[in-house]
Amino acid sequence: MCPVWMCKINFYLGRYFFKMARENHLRLRALVDKEPRITKNPDGTYAYAIVVLAIARPNRDTGDKLNYAQISKPRLMTQNFEMIKEIETWKLNDVVDVKGVLATRTISKSSYCPNCHTKNMNIGSFAYIVLTYVEKN
Repeated sequence: MCPVWMCKINFYLGRYFFKMARENHLRLRALVDKEPRITKNPDGTYAYAIVVLAIARPNRDTGDKLNYAQISKPRLMTQNFEMIKEIETWKLNDVVDVKGVLATRTISKSSYCPNCHTKNMNIGSFAYIVLTYVEKN
């Protein structure tokens, strides 16, 4: 039996069943960890905003064998004009309330060998939150 926060929908495709997460909505109250990065188009209109938050999560049995509270730093992104105007007023260490949807994107991650300086490329994923509501407390 799946927990409530991991409800799944079964999709039938040919002879196989694929499971997909249905509950990826979230609500957070957190501190602004870095100054918001607001990018504008060449004509001066808002393009997008990126913000990094700091969230203290309690000690839970998540399988990582750590016995202390964790600090998570999720990244928020939006292209909504009204939300960008609100985010523009945020400063470092402000307490904010956000609602959004967890999203992931497949990206190429690169690193360089410190000895031979060869570039190594790996496929990885990038998790971020697409905002639906923002408010500064």
